[in-house]
Amino acid sequence: MLIKISQKVLCYQWLSSLFLGILPATLTAIPVHAAEKIYFAFGPLDFSISLSSLETYAETGKVEPDLKIVLKRLNFTTKKELRSILQTSYDIEALPISQAFYDPMGETILSNIGELIQTEAGVNGKFALRAALIQAAESGDFNIIGVMRKFPTQGIRINTSEVSKTVKDISQIFKDTNSAIAQLGKISEAEAATEPQVDYDKMPNLRVKGKFEFSTQNIKIWHQNRNRTYPVDLYVPVIDNGSTDKIPVVVISHGLSSSRTYFAELAQFLASHGFMVAVPEHIGSNLEQREALLAGRARELFRLNEFIDRPLDVTYLLDDLERRNRTNFQGKLNLKQVGIIGHSFGGYTALVLAGATADFEQLSRECKQDVPNISLLLQCRALSWEKSSPERQILSQGLQDSRIQLVIALNPVSSSILGRKGISQIQIPVVMGSAGYDPATPVVTEQARTFSWLTTPEKYLVLAEGVSHNAELTALIKRVLSPATSSQQIEKEIELLQSNARAIMLAFLQVYINDKANYRPYVRTSYAKAISESPFEFNMVRSLTAEQWAEILK
Repeated sequence: MLIKISQKVLCYQWLSSLFLGILPATLTAIPVHAAEKIYFAFGPLDFSISLSSLETYAETGKVEPDLKIVLKRLNFTTKKELRSILQTSYDIEALPISQAFYDPMGETILSNIGELIQTEAGVNGKFALRAALIQAAESGDFNIIGVMRKFPTQGIRINTSEVSKTVKDISQIFKDTNSAIAQLGKISEAEAATEPQVDYDKMPNLRVKGKFEFSTQNIKIWHQNRNRTYPVDLYVPVIDNGSTDKIPVVVISHGLSSSRTYFAELAQFLASHGFMVAVPEHIGSNLEQREALLAGRARELFRLNEFIDRPLDVTYLLDDLERRNRTNFQGKLNLKQVGIIGHSFGGYTALVLAGATADFEQLSRECKQDVPNISLLLQCRALSWEKSSPERQILSQGLQDSRIQLVIALNPVSSSILGRKGISQIQIPVVMGSAGYDPATPVVTEQARTFSWLTTPEKYLVLAEGVSHNAELTALIKRVLSPATSSQQIEKEIELLQSNARAIMLAFLQVYINDKANYRPYVRTSYAKAISESPFEFNMVRSLTAEQWAEILK
């Protein structure tokens, strides 16, 4: 597996390295960039470090007197990591940096960072930091010291009290996450103990390719009222013409800055098991939109109307398939009982189609909170609409499509914009997929909370421990946490993880979309545990109320 990291992702990782490298007061902290000096306080005392001292330390390891007060608070390993960070440069162009941080979400991120990294006068450093990042990229000197040189004030002031608070908040998130995962694991174990014992080694292996051949087609959907045209990939199984069985249908909705091709392997797998799979391209929030932003052809990472357009993309796709069903497919498609798999922003899309409505009152309250939550930034964009806008009214009323009869929402971005009131509207089966190491949509603030609000009797929370938001980020985190593990071993582990995840999704689709009761033993906690292998193990929970979840977080 070749892991590719975009320039924008590298930029965010570099900023994270800054955060984790320069502020010794907390032993992890947030980096700083200044033209001459970096100012910070320990309690009532003010201190400063000169840029030249940092340069000397980075180049030679020599510690100047003004740097000693910082380094004496760090252990040997942290000192080594700090020096490595100071020496590391990145090949990043100025335009992607500029576009990324002129995007509304990018500006919000910079504004939050600017409260920690301020000008010498103690003013939010948002604009100064953005200028420094862009100029450092233009000069080809994109590293911590290079950015410091471009900072447009003579000094930078670290807001140590805010840094300390932020670090505590992040630490609490990690603590809550670990505690929650442990508690969910206990619930999973208890539920598994009540299930009938099954020897899955003697049952058909769901991880293998199915018996059906399939063809791939590309169609275009044009919706006149929205002036929106988007491509859709169809994976169509070859069914015996003499068969009276209907072909079950599944839609896959990709995430933010992704594309329909990202799920080609999953679509092919499901098609081999007899499902017709339709994968639309959400043109205002896909990879092409991100690349347009970084190239200067767009001003935002995703268009605001994607909160509405994404669900409508699926609805009009199903309308189109109904027309084609009468002509191209001889009425063989079962479009009255459709499953949808959605990842991240696609998870939001799936939940809305299942009947969830937006709760702008909850969203407004939570967007005022000062918490480090990336997924919340995306959801808060919906507040850009005026309170009386038709868009808010549409989302508050809902965009449910009654043809959707099963939702598999993987790492969904949903809890704040849909809220308890909106999520409780769903009355069809829901499978909520979550990852233990997901910094984009954390299990504590997103999936587990959302799952606890579901009132549908058929609900499942599947937690994959050791997994992140997607395969690429999982591999990256695995490399950081286990540097001795070879790339080949990581690739092998992730392939097994994806194979197990496909098997679990197939089981739910066979039961709830294809009406095959013989697959019911596979939609149990015991099956998730049976196919689990270290380091990526699965737990499944079926019963969790909001009150139980609140108790877990105490």
